[in-house]
Amino acid sequence: MSQASGNARELSSGISQTKLANLLGIHRVSLLRVIQKLKRDGALQELTRDRLVIKDPKWLRSLAMQ
Repeated sequence: MSQASGNARELSSGISQTKLANLLGIHRVSLLRVIQKLKRDGALQELTRDRLVIKDPKWLRSLAMQ
């Protein structure tokens, strides 16, 4: 499920940070550092067990393509 608000996208994540880190093959601490950096850079607004709010999907997409 997702909702758009302006440029932001809200997604129902339904996954804990620990599980997400395990799926990515990284430590939870490393995931938290990346999340904090993406928040500081303005790409993410929030990541909780229940939802993920991507503040700037276009920028995040371009970052992923590098």
